[in-house]
Amino acid sequence: MLFFKKKPAVTATESSEQAVVPRKIAAKLLPLKEIGRFALEQKSKLQQEESITINGIQEIQDSFETVEEKYSGISQSVTGFKSEFEGINEVSNRLETITEQLKQTALDSQAGIKSVDSSSQSVLTTIDDMQVNFEAFQKSLAEIKKQVEQINYVATQTNLLALNASIEAARSGEAGRGFAVVANQVNELSQEIKEMVTSIDSSMGELEQKNAELNQSLVDTRNAVDLSHETVNDTQATIATITTVADDVTKESEQLIQTFETCDTEIGLITQNIDDSSHYFTNVAEKISDIKTKVSQKGFMFEDMTNVLEQIQPLISEIESEEE
Repeated sequence: MLFFKKKPAVTATESSEQAVVPRKIAAKLLPLKEIGRFALEQKSKLQQEESITINGIQEIQDSFETVEEKYSGISQSVTGFKSEFEGINEVSNRLETITEQLKQTALDSQAGIKSVDSSSQSVLTTIDDMQVNFEAFQKSLAEIKKQVEQINYVATQTNLLALNASIEAARSGEAGRGFAVVANQVNELSQEIKEMVTSIDSSMGELEQKNAELNQSLVDTRNAVDLSHETVNDTQATIATITTVADDVTKESEQLIQTFETCDTEIGLITQNIDDSSHYFTNVAEKISDIKTKVSQKGFMFEDMTNVLEQIQPLISEIESEEE
């Protein structure tokens, strides 16, 4: 049995020395064991902090994605607002065109109304002249009527004289026969004159009635023209008000268009800033992703460190067991 030799006898001194050696080694290994334990504790704390960091980064990423989504919504809202704003601006431009057309129509209407009013004044002048002529004509009719009445009176007197002459001629007998013929002719002539006077008087009565009706028509026409003149004045006042309001609307429209142009410029700047800022979101997202990747890599390093540190205690235990 070459492989199994008898162990030499161990003296008491050697046995005591051999017992002291493991205790010295164990004492020396104790700090190493404490270092391993402390390293594992610190590693665990670091892993916990790393987990908190990862969660914080995830929250930052979620918040950033929310901000990016809101920012995208703002961008879409600005785009939609710009579209609506362009529609409002177009309506404002149409309003300005309509207002200008309204002003021009009002001015044209005012010119037409002035022309009508001028014509009405001319009609009034003509009516005044006609009324003067009718008054003169009425006076002439009155004079003619007086003269006709005078003729009628003369004819009546002539008729009476002829009648008296006929009576006297009849009394005179044969000597007054010729005179009676003349008296009879005078009587017939006076009767004809009276009939003519009656006819003239009737015609003049009708003429006076027509003249009065025509005069009343002139009065009614004058009243209508006066009323038309008042209406024209009211219409001109209304047109003047419309023109004033149109001027005010034009001024407000011009200011509104100016404001729209300013807003359009500002919206353009906002849109440009949004477009310029879009790449920042991409960069930040990439940075956050890169940080998460690096933190994940640190997690792998912690796992490797854990594997190494966890091997310390078994090695120490193995050394201690071998020394015993």
